[in-house]
Amino acid sequence: MLKALALTLTSLVSLGGVTAATPIATMKVARISVFESGYGWALGRQRDRLAVLRIQERHDIAQIVSTQTWATSSACECDNYEDVGTAFVTSRLAFVALFSAVNELSIKRTDNGGGSWTSAKFVVPDSMEEGTILLTFADSLHGYLLLSSPHRGFHGQLALYTTADSGRSWSRKASSSDVTAGLPTQGRPKTISFISPREGWIGMDLGGISPKSLLHTTDGGSHWTGINVDNFQDIHPQRYTIPVLIRPFHKGGAKAILFFKVMGDSRNKCVVYLLKGTPSHPIYTKSGEVTVNSSGSDLAIASFGASLYFVDPSKKELYVGSSVGAKWRSVRYSAPLGGEYDTAWLYAGQSHVLYFVQAVDGAQGVARTTTLLRSGNDGKTWQRLSLRQPPDKVRQRHR
Repeated sequence: MLKALALTLTSLVSLGGVTAATPIATMKVARISVFESGYGWALGRQRDRLAVLRIQERHDIAQIVSTQTWATSSACECDNYEDVGTAFVTSRLAFVALFSAVNELSIKRTDNGGGSWTSAKFVVPDSMEEGTILLTFADSLHGYLLLSSPHRGFHGQLALYTTADSGRSWSRKASSSDVTAGLPTQGRPKTISFISPREGWIGMDLGGISPKSLLHTTDGGSHWTGINVDNFQDIHPQRYTIPVLIRPFHKGGAKAILFFKVMGDSRNKCVVYLLKGTPSHPIYTKSGEVTVNSSGSDLAIASFGASLYFVDPSKKELYVGSSVGAKWRSVRYSAPLGGEYDTAWLYAGQSHVLYFVQAVDGAQGVARTTTLLRSGNDGKTWQRLSLRQPPDKVRQRHR
C-alpha cells in the first residue's frame, strides 16, 4: 500500500549572509538524488526563488542538513523546471544552472556538500533568455550545458557550453547558428548524456516533423550527427518518437541505454535500446518494450544498472523493467489527494531503492502539497519519508 505525507515545515536559509524564513511547504520539490552514503540533494521552487536542499536519510526521516536559495530572473512556470539545470554528481559535488539576471546565466557549484557555493557566470543571447537548460557531467571534471531558446511552435536555437575543470570555467562549444555543428533549429531538447568526455547524445522532441530525434557526437560536442530513429527495430515510420532517457551502461558489450517514448495511432509504448559498436559505427539493439496509456512525453523516469522505472500518471502505475527493459511489471498506486501531480521526480539507487517526490499546485505557483516516498524493494511497497529540519545548533554547524 502506498503511503503519503504532505511536507509541512519551515526552513531557515542563508542568502547573501542574510538569514530569512522560507516556507519549504510552499515549495514544489523535485529532482531528489540520494547516494549510497545516505546523503543527497533535492531542488525546490517557489515563484522566482530556487532552493537546493542538502538531505540525509535516516530510517524513515529525510533530515535537511542545509539549504541554499537563489533568485532567478526567469518567469517560466514550467512544471518540471525546464529553465533550471541540475547535476548532482556525488553526495558532495553538485551544480545548479539558472538565469540570474537579464541575459545572464549563472552556474552554481559546491564540492563540499553545500557548505559553500561558487558561481561561474556568462552572458547569453537575447533569444536564449528563459529557455530550457539541460546539465550533465561525464565525470567529475567534464560537464555539458545545453541551452535552448524559448520555443514558438517547434522553432528554436540550441547552444552547448562545456567545462573540463569541474565547472570552474565554461566555454561555448557549438550552436545552431553554426551550420557545421549539426545542431537543429527546431524541436525541444528532452535529455542529454555523455558516456565519456567525447561521446554523447541529445534526445529531441521534434513533434513528429523529423525522424532524426537523436543527435550523436564523438568529439566532445563540437559536431553532431542526426540519427534517423525510424531505422530502429520496431519504430515504424510516421510515428511520433521521443528519446526521453539516455544513460551509460557498461555490460555485455553495451555502452548505453536509450529509452524512447513512441506514440502511435492505436497505442503508445516505451521502447528500450542498447548501444553497442564503436563511436564511428554505433549499433542500436532493441532490448524490450512496454505499452503505456499516457500520451505525454514528460514521464517520471529513472534507471539504475539493468533496471528501468517510470510512472504513468494517467493510469497511476509504476512500471518496473528488469534485464534492461526485456521484462516489465506494473505496480498500481493511489495518488496523494486522489489527483494528478503537477511536478514529479523519480530516482533509483542501489539495492533496488526508489524515491518518488511529487507536488500538486496551489494558487500563484505555490505548492498545495509535496509528497516524498521511498521503496526498498523495486516499488512493491512504499513508505513515507518525513522531511524534517534539524535543531538550530545542528543546522548552523552544517552550513
